[in-house]
Amino acid sequence: MAAEQMVAEYIAEAFGTYSRRRSVPEVRVCFYPFVRLNNTIWLRNSIVRVRISDILADAPADVLRALSFILVADLYRRRAAKRLIRLFEDYVECEEVVVAIARIRRERERLTTGSHQGEVYNLKQIFARLNRQYFGGGLRQPRLSWSRRRRLDLLGWYDQELDEIVISRLLDEHQVPGYAMDYVLYHEMLHLRHPMQIVNGRCHYHTPAFRQDEMKFDRYEDALKALLQLR
Repeated sequence: MAAEQMVAEYIAEAFGTYSRRRSVPEVRVCFYPFVRLNNTIWLRNSIVRVRISDILADAPADVLRALSFILVADLYRRRAAKRLIRLFEDYVECEEVVVAIARIRRERERLTTGSHQGEVYNLKQIFARLNRQYFGGGLRQPRLSWSRRRRLDLLGWYDQELDEIVISRLLDEHQVPGYAMDYVLYHEMLHLRHPMQIVNGRCHYHTPAFRQDEMKFDRYEDALKALLQLR
């Protein structure tokens, strides 16, 4: 059985545990070459889309099942069983996987252009304007860069280790509204104000305080709708 199909079945099983839905939504799974060990899930229009780091493509079935339950639990703001969390953490923290992650990350870090100047948008100028508007000019500026590829899976990310905000070149287009571009960079800037927290051994990047500040963006709903159209 292909890994994607296996994960899709585990995701459906997890929905039976954590969701009150009478039927399981359609599940679409892909393994993606994320820069980091990222795994994402979102539910829109009765379709569950799951993207898992391709580093885990060859992981044992029980590890993929544990991850599937963790993702669906997070989707419903619940906590997966401790044994599943421990199983997944033990796997990704083993020496072989840690070495593989480090090697792949070094290779994929080259995916950024290293330049803040795009064909349409200048990230430094936008950062400075948003910094004044929303943060009183108090945020320090990390390295700002466009991705080399037009990434749809990840429109922006903040790499704490490299102290770098990277924005997908997909957004460096005239047809992308300025407020949508602003929102993606604003979201990543919030990671500077709200650093990752570790609670009960788990990493939390989007805390309640983070989400509260996120909705302070002037055209929050409009930006989400515009970005959704890109997908």
